[in-house]
Amino acid sequence: KAKFTEVVNIADGFKTDVALCIQNNGTSTTSGCNGGTSGEGWSIATPTAVGKVATITVSNGAIQATAVTTGGLSGQSYILTPSVASSGVAWTVTGSCKTATPPIC
Repeated sequence: KAKFTEVVNIADGFKTDVALCIQNNGTSTTSGCNGGTSGEGWSIATPTAVGKVATITVSNGAIQATAVTTGGLSGQSYILTPSVASSGVAWTVTGSCKTATPPIC
């Protein structure tokens, strides 16, 4: 679980950017909130693999990071899916990290 923390932290770092995209676009949809895009008052960086993160993407607000397959990790995925409500953006966590034995996220 400790080894997977880097994957979680890097993916979580995109949540604020996605939320700002949604808010500043004045919509209740995540459409267009992608890595490498920007608009008035917001910018979502282009995701880059680093450290224990083999791949990471941001597509229509969904953030997906996949761990490396070395050092005790085996390519587990961590997926954050936003949903928009009147109270703000809520995040649902899915991915193989939740179904691992034991769960690592």
